[in-house]
Amino acid sequence: MRRRRDGIRAQRRDEPREITVFPEGRDEGGERSWTLTCKPVGGTLPNAEATCAKLNALRSPWAEVRPGTSCTLPSFSPTQVVVSGVHRGASVDTVFGYNGSCQLPRWERVDFLFPIRLEFGAREPVTWLDR
Repeated sequence: MRRRRDGIRAQRRDEPREITVFPEGRDEGGERSWTLTCKPVGGTLPNAEATCAKLNALRSPWAEVRPGTSCTLPSFSPTQVVVSGVHRGASVDTVFGYNGSCQLPRWERVDFLFPIRLEFGAREPVTWLDR
C-alpha cells in the first residue's frame, strides 16, 4: 500500500466491492449480496465489464447529499443498498436509500450497480434482475 497526500492509504488495485440489497430495510433481513472488482474485472455482479466502465466514468459515485439540503418528498421505499470495499484506492462504506427527494439523485447516479427494480405498491417491492 502507498499513502496518498491526503493521508488515506491507497491500494494499487481495487479490492472487491460488496453490494448488498435489503428489500425491506437493513433491520428486516431478506438481503442478497454481490461482489464487483474492476481491476481486474470480475465478481458475481451481472455485466461486470459494462458496470465497471460506467462506474469509472463517474467523478464522485459515492458523494453524499450535502448537509442542510431541503428535502420535500417523503420516503418512497424502505429498500437500502450497502456498498463497501475499495474504489480508486479509497475505502468505500456507504448506504443508498430510495427514501425521499434528497436521496433520489444519489440513488439514480449509481443504480446500475443494483441488480434490482423497485415496484412501488406491489406485493413484492423488489424484482431481482439477475434471476
